[in-house]
Amino acid sequence: MKIGIRRIILILLLAISIWYLLSPSIFRVVGVRVIFIDGNAKCGNLKIGNIITQIEGTRIGNREDYNVVLNAVSVGSHITMIVNGGPGGCTALDAGGLGIKVTDVEYGGLEFGTDLVGGEKVLLSSSDDLGDDDVSYISGVLEKRLKVTDLKDAKISVDGKTIIIYTPTSSRLGPLLTNGKIEAMIEQEVKLTNDSGRIIVNTSSYDIFWNGLNVIVDGDSYNIGDFFSLEGVQFRVANVTNVSIVVDALIFDNNDIEKIPTVAGYVKYDSLTNQYQFNIPVEVSEEAGIRFSKITKGLVPLYGMGGNVLNGMLVYYLDSEEITRLSIPSDMVGTPIKTISIVGGESTMKEAVNKKISFEIALEGELEKNLSIESIDYFSGDLGWMILGGGAVVISIIIVTFALGAIRYKNLKVGVFGSIILFLEIVYIFGVASISQSVLTSGWIIDAASLFGACTFTIISMTQIILLSEKALRQRILKRYNQFVFLVFIVGFLLLFTPLNRFGLVLIVGGLIGTFLTKPVYIDFLSGFR
Repeated sequence: MKIGIRRIILILLLAISIWYLLSPSIFRVVGVRVIFIDGNAKCGNLKIGNIITQIEGTRIGNREDYNVVLNAVSVGSHITMIVNGGPGGCTALDAGGLGIKVTDVEYGGLEFGTDLVGGEKVLLSSSDDLGDDDVSYISGVLEKRLKVTDLKDAKISVDGKTIIIYTPTSSRLGPLLTNGKIEAMIEQEVKLTNDSGRIIVNTSSYDIFWNGLNVIVDGDSYNIGDFFSLEGVQFRVANVTNVSIVVDALIFDNNDIEKIPTVAGYVKYDSLTNQYQFNIPVEVSEEAGIRFSKITKGLVPLYGMGGNVLNGMLVYYLDSEEITRLSIPSDMVGTPIKTISIVGGESTMKEAVNKKISFEIALEGELEKNLSIESIDYFSGDLGWMILGGGAVVISIIIVTFALGAIRYKNLKVGVFGSIILFLEIVYIFGVASISQSVLTSGWIIDAASLFGACTFTIISMTQIILLSEKALRQRILKRYNQFVFLVFIVGFLLLFTPLNRFGLVLIVGGLIGTFLTKPVYIDFLSGFR
């Protein structure tokens, strides 16, 4: 790679790094984010994840502003809000209480670990009586759910029957605390003739009636939303009209999902639907496969321009909310499925990714007990001193690099350029971390190991700068230099598989930037002083 190209890449990388490091402070979103809504809350146009920026005409910049306004709320009063830029509101359940929990909108800048800057301590409670087994199960599910979210730096703690989450921010806890009930149902419309129709399950036919008040199946009466069973398949009465009865047959739920195959889910743009589609392959139980076979045997093929499909729809629900409905290819009739994909579409990539994560969280286990946030408190990081300490170490090493270059080679420019190269490498490392946090579900969190790695890397990089200067300006043959660089990469790679993985990440990222970008530019600079 030519030096000119390297310099262009360095300038572009510097601009991108500065943008990701500083722009969140410049364009920071103010307000409070909704992280929990009680089942009894009386709120319109309000969902978990929404941002409230105004209440009763008062600007809400943070949680303190929110609490001040809520203190003046009386029971039964209706409170108007600006939610995600549009109208919203709630009716107070009691004095100062709307039945929701909020937290400050996340900063969005470079995220540090809780060991350095602390975070929020969230106490969870339940309206259900929790036994020891319940607490153990819930905490276990939450631990597994954390691994598929962008809150991998969060930790679960249990104190008696109290479950505590220590998290960098509670603003992203919403999906983690949902029940996570997944249901896959085949919806079919049963046509009525003289208020009578037939449901075919496997090879058997069953009469279904509408008497003007109730749906009658096998002599029993059901209302909309009720379940009934035929040949081991659970049906739900979804809707009734004068000409048809719509029923949903439960194919599988959380209990039937045996595992997620090694092929990972994905999100991609679909030009046919103009949506971003998420796809999560799962393996289901033999019983679920048999239920699918029994139901599809009774569905009639439809022929059209879109292909041959069955006269039923596969509908996915998450916590009773319909997520997507899919046509069933006619060649799947009577097939005892084993592997199937949970598929859905959203208008934006972010929405599709969030929906995919919601399903992946639910796949880690259903929380059968209702959880609510009892309180949110702040806690401090135990190693916060390392931010200032690490910064002081890095600055000191940069100064030493400048002094060595200026004094040993009696050229101020050598010292200045060497220290600039070292400073830029640190900026690039933290810039890469900030970029990863913005574009990846699980970004690189700057923790104590990362800071320790940054300090170590500055020493390594200073050593490399000195060795390169010796080779270029003193014409010394340094046979061990390449071995030294190779050793740094090996150590970094091995550390990736240890608790000090972020230390290793610093060495690898810094080493790559130095080897392919900054150090060649420095060597080219030194060539002018030979």
